[in-house]
Amino acid sequence: MLLTLLALFAPAVAACAVPRTVAELDARLLAAEMAWSDGAAAFAETTAGTADLLDCVNAPLPVATVGRLLRLEGLAAFARREMPDSAAAFAGARLADPSLTLDDTYAGEGHPLRALWDTPAKRGAPVALRPPLRGALYVNGAPSRVGPRGVPFVLQWIDGVEARGAVTTPSTLPSYPRAPHPARNPLFGVAGAAALAGGVLYGLAWVEHDRAFEAGDLATLDGAIEANHTYSAAAAGAGGVAVFALAGAIVVARW
Repeated sequence: MLLTLLALFAPAVAACAVPRTVAELDARLLAAEMAWSDGAAAFAETTAGTADLLDCVNAPLPVATVGRLLRLEGLAAFARREMPDSAAAFAGARLADPSLTLDDTYAGEGHPLRALWDTPAKRGAPVALRPPLRGALYVNGAPSRVGPRGVPFVLQWIDGVEARGAVTTPSTLPSYPRAPHPARNPLFGVAGAAALAGGVLYGLAWVEHDRAFEAGDLATLDGAIEANHTYSAAAAGAGGVAVFALAGAIVVARW
């Protein structure tokens, strides 16, 4: 039963049929960058599939590639008229690669895109990422378990065989095999112990119930009834602890 619950709440990881390389991703980025001046339709067609390709790259990305990916995300958001998302992605690109620029091939002086590129980042405290069950996490191309808050970033999980990768934010992280939350196993243990204790107490309550029916005098009857009530209340309390502990274990297993 426990293994079934763990399997039910374990994040799924889709395997890539063919691992992809950084060089393939760079080629896709170059084609998309060149398509920007050809119009929205050409740009959208060229950028289609970039996310799927990134998801299968089985190597940490160079900083330059990360910056270009996030800049492309900003361009795509601008094309969709999602201006706050565009500004955030551009801020993420500048954070990942401070040497990255937005040259005149994308936007000349006075172009609305230029103002979005120059928008300061609205960043908060870094957010801790759940450690992987195996392999390593890479944030913007570097090994890390901390992601920036307030701007998109590139997250990769790589274990040498499988890989996941995405332009993401702390609220939209891609799935990867995650190490159990440190509180999960203790909570499952508490739930099991409380359920066992509740069962024992419930059995003792029935023993006192039967003793009350067989009582030959008033004192024995009163004592059996009082013990029955005590055991019943304790069994209900233990059952409540078991339910709450199990619910807590399930919640942290999904964290």
